[in-house]
Amino acid sequence: MAGWESIVDAILAANGFVNSIVWGMPMIILLVATGIVIAIFTGFVQIRKFPVAVKTMLWRGGAKGEVHPFKVWCMVSGATVGVGNIAGVSTAIAAGGPGALFWMWICGLLGMGIKAVEVTLSMWSRKTLPDGRIRGGTMYYIEKVPKIGAPLAILFSLFAWLCAFGIGNMIQANSVALGAVTIADAFGYNTPGAHFTVRVAIGLIIALFTGLVILGGIKRIADVAFILVPFMSIWYIIFGVGIWISSGSAFFEGLS
Repeated sequence: MAGWESIVDAILAANGFVNSIVWGMPMIILLVATGIVIAIFTGFVQIRKFPVAVKTMLWRGGAKGEVHPFKVWCMVSGATVGVGNIAGVSTAIAAGGPGALFWMWICGLLGMGIKAVEVTLSMWSRKTLPDGRIRGGTMYYIEKVPKIGAPLAILFSLFAWLCAFGIGNMIQANSVALGAVTIADAFGYNTPGAHFTVRVAIGLIIALFTGLVILGGIKRIADVAFILVPFMSIWYIIFGVGIWISSGSAFFEGLS
């Protein structure tokens, strides 16, 4: 038993060291500096070309693509509306105070430029398969880096696969399960073992519906996101405005 404990402690220590780099100050400095450099060299493309991006996203003409641009936007936004906007922002404000919101705005603005460059490189390096399907992404343009491109692309794919089980799935599923537990408590379903039962039930439901969507391929994922994400966004805005109205006085307490 002691041997397993030492292995777990070693894994936790290694994970803590990696987290201090990936989520620590070195990565923050790198990302912010990259965003600033891109903003300067592109003349703030994220602001200048924003109307063009919106127009292109809503374009109804024909093009060589597997999925409509607006549906792609829905897929990407589906990973942001919810855990990113609610759980992530609230955690940041709780840990860093209201000032954290200002820096999230700044990093969000700079991140738009990074995303614009990333998407441009993905479009430049994407490949069309013989059956018409499109393949592209970060690993495809990383692969084009001379000499070290191929190993870097493999490493990126491996790390992305590993992250899919952590920040890509576990956090979202856990947030949904915690919400279900809170609702169960409100209805008096708080007997011993009830929380575990609720979490298992929510996990099975999420796994079932996620499997049904993923097995349909990229087009079914896009179609489902096209239906859910606008609905999620509207309700997010409605509840956000509702909180402002119901707790408006709290916004000025720090100024008094």
